[in-house]
Amino acid sequence: MTETIIKRMGRPPKVTRDEILDAAERWEPAELQLTSLADALGISVKTIYYYFPARQVLLDALTERAVAEMGLPDIMAAATWRDVLTDVAIWFYQLGYSHPGWFIESNIVVRRVGLQLLRLTFTRLEELGWQKSDAMRANLVVSNWAVCRGESANANPAGKYSTEQARDMLADYFSADVADEMNMVSQTVGSEQELFDDGLAVVLAGIEQVILGDRRE
Repeated sequence: MTETIIKRMGRPPKVTRDEILDAAERWEPAELQLTSLADALGISVKTIYYYFPARQVLLDALTERAVAEMGLPDIMAAATWRDVLTDVAIWFYQLGYSHPGWFIESNIVVRRVGLQLLRLTFTRLEELGWQKSDAMRANLVVSNWAVCRGESANANPAGKYSTEQARDMLADYFSADVADEMNMVSQTVGSEQELFDDGLAVVLAGIEQVILGDRRE
């Protein structure tokens, strides 16, 4: 991420822990460096170390604040197994979209919350007649797909490029007729919500066929 760095004269201003976190959120996790963050805030890196003794501590704090703001879905109120897994998918999609890279970079905090969500998923699916092994497999499939879909939507949202821009990019890699055909097909993809809904429908259909077999709600 490119930041405008402003060097301030005199004594560095006092900053709070939350102000540092607010500024750090503007970086992608892989690009966040404490020295660059300090320069952007116009403070000494020692000030950051006062609150966050290591880069990973800062990343964990960012993630903990983010997941606390997100909260957990009310899994126990879900009426069917599809509702349960849809709630799981929406939560992980929002995580991937709002904070791309955090699922990997700050895995301790996110995975702890993810395990809480998994426990709730186990409990509710058991109430609906599922086995724990099936619940585990379904949760892994849904959560991994959803967080990747969210990160993809953040990086390259549907509708980001005009028809002409998309055609020009495709023409860099394919012949004119293939680029035209692919561009025409890409225009039918739809919105991000439609992509999410279509993808989730496919994932749930696969879970029903492969994991549940002949069992039904």
